[in-house]
Amino acid sequence: MFRVAYHTPIMPRNKIFISYSHKDSKLFDEFKTMLAPAIQKGLVDLWDDKKISPGAMWKEQIQNALASASVAVLLVSQNFLASRFIIENELPPLLNAARREGVTIFWIYLSSCLFEQTEIKHYQAAHDISKPLDRLSRSQRQAVLSTICAKLIEAAKPPKSRTTVSDVASPLVGDRVTSLHAATSVTMQISPTALMSEIKAAGYPATIQQEMTIEDALRHTDHSAIYRFMSSGEPTIAKLTSRGVASVLALQKVQEKIIASRDGGVSITVATPEWVGESSNHIVEIQEYHPGITLERMVLQSHDPVQGDLLAHIYNCLIRSVASIHRHGILHRDISPSNVLISAHDNQVQLTLIDLSFACHVGEDKQIPVKNANYTAPEQIAGRAVPASDFYSVAGVCYFLANGEPPNPYHQEAFEQGLSQMKFGSYRTSYDFTVSRKGFELGNPFQIIQALLSPNPEDRPTQALELLLETGSSAARWNDPLIGLLKLDESFVLLRSDDYEVVHNTELTNTLTKELHDGRIKSDSLRLYVEHLVGNAMMQ
Repeated sequence: MFRVAYHTPIMPRNKIFISYSHKDSKLFDEFKTMLAPAIQKGLVDLWDDKKISPGAMWKEQIQNALASASVAVLLVSQNFLASRFIIENELPPLLNAARREGVTIFWIYLSSCLFEQTEIKHYQAAHDISKPLDRLSRSQRQAVLSTICAKLIEAAKPPKSRTTVSDVASPLVGDRVTSLHAATSVTMQISPTALMSEIKAAGYPATIQQEMTIEDALRHTDHSAIYRFMSSGEPTIAKLTSRGVASVLALQKVQEKIIASRDGGVSITVATPEWVGESSNHIVEIQEYHPGITLERMVLQSHDPVQGDLLAHIYNCLIRSVASIHRHGILHRDISPSNVLISAHDNQVQLTLIDLSFACHVGEDKQIPVKNANYTAPEQIAGRAVPASDFYSVAGVCYFLANGEPPNPYHQEAFEQGLSQMKFGSYRTSYDFTVSRKGFELGNPFQIIQALLSPNPEDRPTQALELLLETGSSAARWNDPLIGLLKLDESFVLLRSDDYEVVHNTELTNTLTKELHDGRIKSDSLRLYVEHLVGNAMMQ
């Protein structure tokens, strides 16, 4: 097995090393093409084996590149795991450097494989791995690669170019100066034993600790670790967040508070902590376990975008829940498709808005800057979040649901085209605007989205009365054509222009067969997809 020898010269770690199988060259080229503007601007220094000159001492060049990497990108597939050279020569020094020197591991799930049988499983993937890249459409894959590359560019920045503790004064946790970007880029590794020690140190009642049985780790990031455990027979969540990026005082504002709402066939709950404490290293939250998949995963694994009344109901539920959070005196600041869970029960869609860990007080002058892709308002990135910042994020989430990619208001033509794709069924604005607000005509729902995504917070409407949508007088028409299918965990949502229906997996074949028989699927693409689902089910 290849190891970096002790006499290997010490090199500054400032490069991005890409480890991939040549059999995956097509997806490798797509990734490198997406990253090309950053390479051309000199924002990243990328190394892959195509830089080896003919006749050069290739093994030595690879060894030097490994020793100078600050970030390692692993393009994981069955070909990758089957490569003896990668497994014996590239992975060991990279993973060892991650453990000992803080090298960041970015792994991308190219195609289905047994990565769970390798050390890679211990590292956070660069994207949602519910569906490998080779199973996404080209547009979906490009959206995922764009997000991955944005994260990679940030991770590759030298420490002095990142926001540091000294850059942002924020008394959110006592008198400590804190910054989200000051958090280490190394994935937080918390063992079950260490988790229990932290919970005990934070002061969680000893009598309840004795009833806790840890089941599994749900997620590790660079600033938090989330575990599921059983307590008195009920599934519960324990979340540890680095003290430098969370506010105990803000979390305590909503501790044990019930924040819930409903609109049409959609209900929403905010995952508030049942208990909050603080150890010397972490903020500890204990909260109810909420089942479901993220909205991001749902969109990536579904055939169609979210549209019609369902999009309106999701929008209204998010607006109401955010307004309720604000009434408790805090801002959420981390609303995105990956922080909203969706599930279905008794023909109802259930949403859960999660991850309040970055919450801060409304009106706080100095804040921890928080950024989550294109779902974050510009003023929040600058550490000046206001209530309008959360509504900006809600609009971004709904834009993603309708388009499969986040909004980019700075690319006007593509942005406006995406807005035009947002179909809210029978819903319209609930407020009668007689004049435009700051140049935005708020007569249609998608124009509210446009206003909420304005770069200037003063141009955004912020009153729930203005923002909520209301339905017209039309009743549900079950004979309307089927316009879309959304895949959840154990069920599908059948979309029509003015209504939707939740169908459990066990009933899906009969339901779709009837749709085909009655001729209620007009789209050729959707009809072929439905025929494929029905055909596969009948073959099983």
